[in-house]
Amino acid sequence: MCLPIVDDSSLETMLEVPSYHSSINSVELYLEAK
Repeated sequence: MCLPIVDDSSLETMLEVPSYHSSINSVELYLEAK
């Protein structure tokens, strides 16, 4: 799956910031629920 706002730099940031990573998981759950 490829989110439109995600690029290599934001993927690196996501790995560094757990709170941001958890929000991405919430987005994925939202997309799956639709």
